Amino acid sequence: MAKRVSNTAVGGFVVAAIAIILAAVTVFGSGQFFGKKYTFVCFFPSDLNGLKVGAPVKMRGVQIGSVTNIKLRLPEQPPLLETKNHKTALPVFFEIDEEQLKALGARDDLGSRATINRFVQLGLRARLNMESLLTGLLCVDLDFHPEAPLVLVLPSDTKYLEVPAIPTEIEQLQEAATSALAKLDKIDFKALIDALTGAAEAAQSFIGSPDLKRAVGQLNRTIASFRHTSEAIGKATADLNRSLDPLIASLRQTSNQARATLAATRTTLTEIDGVVNPNSPMGYQIVQTLKDLDEASRSITALSDMLQTDPNAIIWGKRQAKTQK
Repeated sequence: MAKRVSNTAVGGFVVAAIAIILAAVTVFGSGQFFGKKYTFVCFFPSDLNGLKVGAPVKMRGVQIGSVTNIKLRLPEQPPLLETKNHKTALPVFFEIDEEQLKALGARDDLGSRATINRFVQLGLRARLNMESLLTGLLCVDLDFHPEAPLVLVLPSDTKYLEVPAIPTEIEQLQEAATSALAKLDKIDFKALIDALTGAAEAAQSFIGSPDLKRAVGQLNRTIASFRHTSEAIGKATADLNRSLDPLIASLRQTSNQARATLAATRTTLTEIDGVVNPNSPMGYQIVQTLKDLDEASRSITALSDMLQTDPNAIIWGKRQAKTQK
């Protein structure tokens, strides 16, 4: 008689088969056996606490891969004393899936060393970012930073594809603060304070010195004297202008009288022209007298006109006309 099959064994076999099928679908569906992956390495000198294997690798927030391994150092890595600040950078390996990149629209072959070198020259850098503030987990963020310096840890003939790393924003702030504090340490604050104190004491001594007070008092007296002199000159000029008005009127009256006398004299000369010979001594004297009267009349008229237009000429003299060059 045939042995009866156990229901428990059948059930276990069915469950195992279903599990195998689901695992196969998951593995083959994800393309891990058929998809092409590129492995890269970057060296972070900072603390890697919070970065785990399997942490996402992102390009401007879009996940394109994951961290696959974290080591303490590589055989090709320079010794501790040859690195900057005597600090060993920890190598972090991550993979990028080609199919995932193409699905996101990428076209370049990242497996080519020439392509990676070109991207690195354009500023491709890796940096640690906070994945979650609650958990404190980190991720690797890839982006282009053309202003960042190009610092490679491995030699150029290495078999690894290296992406240069840059400090986090917090580390950059800490480095800037440390540099600023180092510069402050070089300042001799005691000498600076002594110099400022000496300058303040010298200024206070100068301000309170008797010589400065005498100089300020003398300056005030000089300004007052100058103001008084200016007012006196203005008053004298005004008085002179008032005094010149009668003089100008008198000169004009004299000039008019001289013209009238000259006209009467000419009339008289005309009347005696037939009596006195012009070549005689009396005729010559009469002609010379007429010329002198005419010249005196013109001079009085010119003086009157000048004082009318420029009364100050009686003090400063006649102004010379500027000749054009």
